[in-house]
Amino acid sequence: MSSDLEIIFNDIYNGFIPQDWKNLSPFTNKKLASWMTFTLKRIDQYNSWIKNGEPPVTWLSGIQIPFSYMIALTQQ
Repeated sequence: MSSDLEIIFNDIYNGFIPQDWKNLSPFTNKKLASWMTFTLKRIDQYNSWIKNGEPPVTWLSGIQIPFSYMIALTQQ
């Protein structure tokens, strides 16, 4: 096993989000279990948008800050 995989394994084993995963996702202080639950809900939401279309209302001022806009959409 490479050292990178060992670090990821140890993080998962100890219930932490691996740093490589954190680099690809929005900032959070959540532990691994609650982060996974949140991520799965986000995937379900995106799949719903694909099937049913995007929400009918958009927060226009949030478009200036894409990260905030995405957080608002996921909280909706």
